[in-house]
Amino acid sequence: MVKMWTTIVLLLVLTGCIAQEDEIDSNCIIRFSAKVDNPEITLNTRTSISTGAVASFISGDQIGITETLTGRNNVRFSYNGSTWNTTTPMYWLDGTSVHTFYAYYPYKATSTGTTITIPNLSTQKTTTRPDSICDLLITGAKTQVRSTSANVPLTFRHGFALLQFNMNNGILGLGGALLNSMTINGGNTMGGTARYGIVNRTNDVTKIGYNLTTDSILATPNNAATYTQSFTSNTPRINLLTTSATIYVFVLPGIYQNPVPSVSFNLGLFNVKANLPNKGFSANRKYIYGTTISVLSLDTRSDTGEAEMKLTLERVEPLSP
Repeated sequence: MVKMWTTIVLLLVLTGCIAQEDEIDSNCIIRFSAKVDNPEITLNTRTSISTGAVASFISGDQIGITETLTGRNNVRFSYNGSTWNTTTPMYWLDGTSVHTFYAYYPYKATSTGTTITIPNLSTQKTTTRPDSICDLLITGAKTQVRSTSANVPLTFRHGFALLQFNMNNGILGLGGALLNSMTINGGNTMGGTARYGIVNRTNDVTKIGYNLTTDSILATPNNAATYTQSFTSNTPRINLLTTSATIYVFVLPGIYQNPVPSVSFNLGLFNVKANLPNKGFSANRKYIYGTTISVLSLDTRSDTGEAEMKLTLERVEPLSP
């Protein structure tokens, strides 16, 4: 009799959790924990980015999770500062089946399954901290069997590359040099399978999206309708004569040959431009450039204020693509 009851209990434990969700015990609900693994990029999501600490989620952040075994698609989970919650829970199928999860940030209702909507990088703000609204976090596949004692741990990584320009102060020969804007250039004018531009100009998932299964960005059409090869954005008005500054910009990972990656800065009457030392950018990496502007000669005509200036970029890290 004891053996019979043991068998019955074991069968109950292995029974599916989905059939009668209104009577399911709490151990059948799938729960999640999340962290950001960022060996290269140090920034926080959303408004907490200003601390410059290791990236972490804050209260109010929302992620999307897809689970393939039971067909749960783009379920929204919200963070309250300690736990991730949803109004439409996921459930373990049974005690032995392997579930596969894909997750991303920020949540978008337009995402479908493992093809997700990505931020529109042409709308990002180039300031003294990364524009976290335009950050993309992804997990790849996470597999797990039912667990009654722990959450499903999700580890996110950055889907874009981050460029950091350390602007040195003290431009010899100028009475003032207000930083007004910056322009990033890069692309492949031949199109084809190569990414057309360094920044996407739409977040329409029918034209461009991120495939979590293949871990890649997909775009149709691969042309100027989807990408831009020249992105200009206003920057904080900083007097580089007396103040150093750090400016950030997200770009799409890839290798850009025509035009090669370059950056230019507008200083009011003056524009300075230089090619970046590298042509390729990898996802989940931060590229740091020491940036120095020097005056080679000044035009003394007061009506133009033109100057021959030089922009020097020194790649600090990482040293490999």
